[in-house]
Amino acid sequence: RDNLVRVNDILSELERQVGPLERQAENAKLFLKKKEELKTLEVNMFLLEIQDMNRRLSEIEKNYQIAETQMTENKDKQEKIKEQYASLEEGLNAMDEQIQGIREEQSNTTLMKGKLENQIRIQGIIIRFGELHQVVQILIQF
Repeated sequence: RDNLVRVNDILSELERQVGPLERQAENAKLFLKKKEELKTLEVNMFLLEIQDMNRRLSEIEKNYQIAETQMTENKDKQEKIKEQYASLEEGLNAMDEQIQGIREEQSNTTLMKGKLENQIRIQGIIIRFGELHQVVQILIQF
């Protein structure tokens, strides 16, 4: 009989614990369900982040290609400008040489002009001297 009382006590204790255990079991099921939902949300968030990173990477690659194209175009323009500059510089040097030649020619012409003017004066003096000599000769004859 003591055993029966003891069994009854154990049964009533177990019955008393069934309610809270059922609530704990439901809470555990709810927890597992929520945990699974959280895992799904985290995976979806991770996938969205990957999509966003891929989109940004695509934009960066596109911008890189644009920048690379612009850089190539600018290098080509720079080379053309360098060639134009070299050509202009060469033309300028040729003009400087021409100007120097013209200045030298002008200087030589000025010197030649001075020499010729001096020769003309000398010839004028010689002619006057000859004329004076003739006048003196005529005067001497009288």
